[in-house]
Amino acid sequence: MDSLAQILIREAQVKEENPSFESVPVLKELELKYKIKNLLMDSCQLGNWESCNTYSVFAFDGQFGVTEDHPFAVLLAKKACNKGQEPKACLNVYNIYKEGLLGEYADQNKAKIYEDKYKNILESREQFLINSERPPS
Repeated sequence: MDSLAQILIREAQVKEENPSFESVPVLKELELKYKIKNLLMDSCQLGNWESCNTYSVFAFDGQFGVTEDHPFAVLLAKKACNKGQEPKACLNVYNIYKEGLLGEYADQNKAKIYEDKYKNILESREQFLINSERPPS
């Protein structure tokens, strides 16, 4: 679901940048059949945290049929960060608290917490990759 949503998102972005762009017929059919917001939310509910983060970003601005809802967007981004270990979500929440965006007050302590989570997730992923590349002893 997430992959299809990402393809449709990219297709919409290309069309926005180039109004004369023509989608291939199969993508036209998929655009009519599926709504990006539904694909993302279904994927999020199945535990795809990147989909949750993408949905939250669209809820920040009310894009792709997602209703603009700042409190829900922040809540979903926090969940994707805290529960799903989605680094982009942590970075988004960090920026929200650092800058005081979307109805949240600037809070440098909370910003630091999410910055640290972001860094820790990236470090643990990097460490996993390093360890998985080592030959067995």
